[in-house]
Amino acid sequence: MANSLVHPGVVRFAGDGVAAPLASDRTLLELSLAAGVPHAHICGGNGRCSTCRVTVLDNAHNLTPPTDAERALAAAQGLGPEVRLACQCRPLGDVRVRRGVRDEEDHLLLTQSDGAAPRERRLAVLFSDIRDFTAFSESHLPYDTVHILNRYHHLMGEAVLANGGYIDKIMGDGIMALFGLNAQIPCGADDAASRAAAHQACVDAVQCGLTMQAVLDGFNDYLFESFNLRFRIGVGVHFGNVVLGNMGHPQHKRFTAIGDTVNLAARAESMTKELGHPLLATQSVIDALGARALVEGSSRVKIKGKRLPQELYKVTGLTRERANNGVMP
Repeated sequence: MANSLVHPGVVRFAGDGVAAPLASDRTLLELSLAAGVPHAHICGGNGRCSTCRVTVLDNAHNLTPPTDAERALAAAQGLGPEVRLACQCRPLGDVRVRRGVRDEEDHLLLTQSDGAAPRERRLAVLFSDIRDFTAFSESHLPYDTVHILNRYHHLMGEAVLANGGYIDKIMGDGIMALFGLNAQIPCGADDAASRAAAHQACVDAVQCGLTMQAVLDGFNDYLFESFNLRFRIGVGVHFGNVVLGNMGHPQHKRFTAIGDTVNLAARAESMTKELGHPLLATQSVIDALGARALVEGSSRVKIKGKRLPQELYKVTGLTRERANNGVMP
């Protein structure tokens, strides 16, 4: 900033050969970038990642105290007090630091970035999978398997698109789809518009799961007539925070979502066989659906990777949406 007050003292970046003069209203990250240091900050400098972290080599007392974001990171990753987030701390005097993300490969990724920064949003994530597909593929000719899968994915993909979803990826017999992308629901938002968008994202995702089940009935008629077999599928839906961005090798990046929400949606799908129901939704989905959710019960289960048991609901349908006066349209 042009009106920043210059303080006596400098920040020295060990390994970069750069000394940046202090300014009262600038974070360590802002000083670093202004001095031309290729300092990683994949979340945009909002304390939502650790890529801007530095190790303080001298005069740690000349940095502002750790923020809540820094304390949470230190607790989660077991970091010592000498590790700070450059986007969260402001130097008050001379200090010497070393960037944490600074090798040649990291620099290559930063300089070859497509310019689209990853972003956090709230989405509904759906996973579907064909039950016992491994046994099926082992007992059928490879070309038959490819033919059947292509036809299956065409039908299921159309179900995703018809319900406003985005096909994130197809993995063998599995499908991952995202709902609520266009709404751009911010993480942590609880205003009326965000709640309405969350409701619609979950309605679309659950309706997609129901559509998949209905479409499968017709597809099974074809499978039985042509190949003497029938498929059963499981669908899991979860709503929560994800990180969206273009990920992968610099020459083969693709848009996708990652995070605990994705993992929990996949775990919910994997529980459909054990719980004996084809469509399972998590508590966050049921909360967003409100009175529109039709369920026939729930089970509290231990899910791999989660410390506490999770409630999974057996969804059977959705009620029709009511008009403002409470009368069905």
